[in-house]
Amino acid sequence: MEPLAQQPALIDQVYEKLLAAITAGEIQSGERLAQEKLAADLGVSRQPVSHALAMLKKQGLLTELGRKGLQVAPLDAERVRAFYQLRVALDGLAAQLAARRAAKLSDHERDRLQSVLSEGRAALMANEVPALVAADAAFHRQLYQLSGNPVVVETAEQSWPHLRRALSVALERAPASPRVWDEHAEIAEAVLAGNAAQAKSLAEVHAARAGNEIWQRLQDAGAVSGASPQVSGER
Repeated sequence: MEPLAQQPALIDQVYEKLLAAITAGEIQSGERLAQEKLAADLGVSRQPVSHALAMLKKQGLLTELGRKGLQVAPLDAERVRAFYQLRVALDGLAAQLAARRAAKLSDHERDRLQSVLSEGRAALMANEVPALVAADAAFHRQLYQLSGNPVVVETAEQSWPHLRRALSVALERAPASPRVWDEHAEIAEAVLAGNAAQAKSLAEVHAARAGNEIWQRLQDAGAVSGASPQVSGER
C-alpha cells in the first residue's frame, strides 16, 4: 500500500484504505494486522491506525488475536446470508419508495442511475472484479438514495463492507452473470416508470437470488458456514 498524504481526516483515510484492502482480499482472512507495520506502510503515526483498526473491529471485520493484536475475521457465509436476508426487505422497500418518487426525481438523479448501469455493463464486459464490485455497490446505493428515506441509507450502509468482501470472493471463483445487470436494468426501469409494485417485487427477487448464489459460492470457497436454508423472498 502506498503512503497517504497528511490531511485532517487521516483516521478516515486509513480506515478506507484498510477497508478496501480487506474487502478486495488484498489482506486475507486470518492475517494479523500490526499497528507499527501498517503505520510505516501508510506513512502515518500509530494513532490514526489504532482508531481505524478499532472501527474495523466494531464492524466485525477484525477479531482479537490474544496478545498478538488483531486479525482479519473469517468470511462467514452465514453472516453474509443474514445480511442478504435484510437486503431483500431493504431493497424492496427502497425500490418501492423510489418508484413512488419517480415524478419528483431530477434529471441528474435519473442520469446517474443510468450511468451506474453503463459502468456495470462495461465492468462486466471487461470482467474486472474490483470494478464490478464497485458498480454493484454504486447501483444499490443510488437506489437507496432515490428512496428518499435516510434510515434506509444508514441501515444498508452497515452491511456494505461485508457484502463487498463476499462479492469479491464470489466473483473470483466464477465470472459475473449478465443476468445480474439485466435485473438491475429492469429494477431501474420500473423505478423510473413509477411502477412501485413491480420495482419492489423485482428488487426483492434480485436480492434473494444474489444472496443464495453468493452463499453457495462462499460454501464452495470454504467460508465458515452451517446449514443451507434459502434467503427469503426468492420466487
